[in-house]
Amino acid sequence: MLKAKLLLGVCLYTIMVHAQKEQNNWYFGRYAALSFETGIAVPKFDNPQNSYGRTASISDPLTGNLLFYTNGQKVWNYKHQVMLNGDIPSASPTGDLVIVPVPESTSTYYLFFIGNIADLQYVIIDMSKNAGEGEVITTAQTISSNNLKQVTAIYHQYADAFWVITHEQNNNHFKAHYVDASGVTAQPIISKVGSKPTGGYGDMVGSNQGNKLVVTHYSSANSFAEVFDFDQVCGVVSNAFPLPKDPAWDYAYGIAFSPDDSKLYITYSLQQSTLVQYSGVNFGNNTYPVANAPDNFNILRLGPDGRIYLSTHNGGIPGERIDAILNPNVLGAGCNYQKTYLRLNKPGDVIRTAQFELPAFASGRRVKSPANDSVIIVKGICKGDTTLIRLSNNHTYDSLTWNFGDGSSPQTTLTPFQKHVYLDAKTYSFTLTIHRCGRTFVLRDSIAIRQAPPFSLGDDTTLCYGVSIRLTGPMGEQYLWSSGDSTQTIIVNQSGKYSLKVFNGTCHETDDVTINYYPPLFTALGDEFTICDKEKELVKLDAGEGFSTYKWTPTEDTTQWIIVGDLGEYFVVVKDYRGCDGSDGTTVKRRCPVTVYFPNSFSPNDDGINDVYMPVGVDVVSFKLNIYNRWGQLIFESNKLDHTWDGKLNGKPMPTGSYIYQAEYTGYANKKLKTLNVNGNITLIR
Repeated sequence: MLKAKLLLGVCLYTIMVHAQKEQNNWYFGRYAALSFETGIAVPKFDNPQNSYGRTASISDPLTGNLLFYTNGQKVWNYKHQVMLNGDIPSASPTGDLVIVPVPESTSTYYLFFIGNIADLQYVIIDMSKNAGEGEVITTAQTISSNNLKQVTAIYHQYADAFWVITHEQNNNHFKAHYVDASGVTAQPIISKVGSKPTGGYGDMVGSNQGNKLVVTHYSSANSFAEVFDFDQVCGVVSNAFPLPKDPAWDYAYGIAFSPDDSKLYITYSLQQSTLVQYSGVNFGNNTYPVANAPDNFNILRLGPDGRIYLSTHNGGIPGERIDAILNPNVLGAGCNYQKTYLRLNKPGDVIRTAQFELPAFASGRRVKSPANDSVIIVKGICKGDTTLIRLSNNHTYDSLTWNFGDGSSPQTTLTPFQKHVYLDAKTYSFTLTIHRCGRTFVLRDSIAIRQAPPFSLGDDTTLCYGVSIRLTGPMGEQYLWSSGDSTQTIIVNQSGKYSLKVFNGTCHETDDVTINYYPPLFTALGDEFTICDKEKELVKLDAGEGFSTYKWTPTEDTTQWIIVGDLGEYFVVVKDYRGCDGSDGTTVKRRCPVTVYFPNSFSPNDDGINDVYMPVGVDVVSFKLNIYNRWGQLIFESNKLDHTWDGKLNGKPMPTGSYIYQAEYTGYANKKLKTLNVNGNITLIR
């Protein structure tokens, strides 16, 4: 995994440089203000300024708390008081202005503006001064002259720096001044491209990515909008693309990019206003009129909540209504234009209006982290693997110098990628130096080379039959056994080859082991033995020869065979020379010959002597008896030897006389189970 910080030389980007909360508070127009602290635009009512022109405001990048705001001529602090030295008489009331943090500073800011005589000027504001209320610490410094009213700032792609961009009058010269920690470069990058505007109003806005620049020209003689490519590294403006427009669309003015830069919105406004969405290649493929109104559509600004806000006029008078595009990334009507999304006034208060404008901010997406921003793409971060480090296709260069941080020699190449093999699992300090436009920009990253822990499942082995073995891998993030298990440990009880792949991230180590089993030990005591204790028989139980040890239960004998004469269960455990166990068991049961005696008479007269008919038997397994009268009628039956006949049928005494019995019973004869049938006569005497 790459954990990266971008540096120019030895200068780190701080969190402040990348914060999104700089735009939390908008102060503009006639007493108007918006707050985005809750995540959506909410009107505020504490703005003391009454400005008919461009404004800018800035908030703390960490907390989102208001720092200061300005109309160019005055600078107000967060207490809504004019800051110390906050009067700037040279600023034009109608020219653009923009606030940008001073590179490598956490408390100072540049305020760039167009002066009264078309000069690009700036002052520096230090918020650490005057007990945190801020102070303008420089007089107005002039950078260049002969500028249109438009000015904007686009952050550098790599460095803690930015470009301040203006356009000269009466020619097609863009001027981009480079600003870094050492100050403002007096000599700008001049790009001769596009039209030659003669003056008038309009707007200049960079895309959110920073690779596009759009300029509008608000005049009856030459009203249009142009899209340009902008090189964030070199400051070059190129490739002019005039936006197509309907003849009825005049006086191009407001500009806003959708958050993903896929859509561009332009307002055409004088008396009949049109809000147009552009999309496609260089925004020239598709045009969609989002809204038309007799009121003026004025400036457009993308808010930190991802919505685009639009200031309006009502019948030629600046209005307190703010319209919005709620889903600006969506093509066509799905962008969800909302008229009167919010109002700047509150009942009974002073009139608050946007006065045409909304505050301007710097644009462009700077590299925060080469890995997280996909500037550097790394594949293969495992020890011993080939690591591929590549500069993404969106970043141009003249040449690249790679330093892998492991003591190997730096490599300067013209290709956007480099392969390298790291031999140890640790974190390396890696740098990629981009050579471009006569400057060098150093991307510093740490590359964590990983490995899964080396391990061994042990030697191949053969186990005794019936023994289970536990196979355990090392500590890792993921496990994959050849058995399909994904646990660190598995239990094996069958022969086979078992392999384990242990993962740490994408890195893995593999080992395998073969487990075999000896055949089971065979002892055959027999299922059971039978004896009749009357005959005093003995049984020999033999576990077989060839075993190292024997252990009998319950006799505790340790011999190959034993002689027993008692009934019960016997069990033997044997062990061979390999230490494998075997066991078997058997039962010694009683098996004596069966005998049954059938009486030939009984007298059920309740005298206590022979009152019931009951055969008597020994070692009977099963028994069945039926008794009939002389006419063959069944008068008694029994399935138990001890079930007696009391000489009655259905509760009534049977008469004296002769009766016939039939019996079937089973038992052992000569140790074999046999079935016997007998019949005879019974005399009932009363």
